[in-house]
Amino acid sequence: MIEQSGATASRKPPTLYDVAALADVSHQTVSRLVKGHTNIHPDIRVRVEAAIAELRYRPNLVARSLATATSRRIGVLFFDRLDQVGPTRSVQEASDRAREAGYFLDIIGLASQVESEIERAIAAVDRVDVAGIMVFAPTSAVREAIKRASFPVPVFIDFDPLGPSKPVMANIKGTQLLIQHLAELGHQRFFTITGPTGWDAAQVRLQAYVDAVAATGGVS
Repeated sequence: MIEQSGATASRKPPTLYDVAALADVSHQTVSRLVKGHTNIHPDIRVRVEAAIAELRYRPNLVARSLATATSRRIGVLFFDRLDQVGPTRSVQEASDRAREAGYFLDIIGLASQVESEIERAIAAVDRVDVAGIMVFAPTSAVREAIKRASFPVPVFIDFDPLGPSKPVMANIKGTQLLIQHLAELGHQRFFTITGPTGWDAAQVRLQAYVDAVAATGGVS
């Protein structure tokens, strides 16, 4: 049998009480800070945050969920490729904001747009104990499937809006500037390579291209 020395033996993770002892405050104060309360004296906040950093304390979100009967997980349905720059940044930003609020994301990724696979992904997230659901919906098929589902928690759907009420997004403005620049250089004939026509983002970019070409009097 091999014995571990004190330096290499595994240690129990620090607790809220350890943080309170090091910061010389009550455990209730540490709990309030961890939960995001702001009415804490600045000097006390500095001491507690320093103790948390020194001990590398991490709140036990599972235990907190059991104690309060509330989930700290947000289910994410992602119908796209995570190795693409735009989608990855969206998920990362959502994860950062969730973590700041004391939540974490439970991501179910699916690149397929087959209806049965979409339904299976929805069923999977519906079986998880979550406080809310976020859906990155690149197509109308995904949004329709979400509408048919019945969730007991709030659902937020992120998608590229279509129609005359669409906001001026970066890809629309970028397309307009590109066509305008080419027209100013004397070009009159244009062509574009679109993405999957069933995807909202591709439709938005295509419509922006058509409108921009028409505005210059050019030919597509």
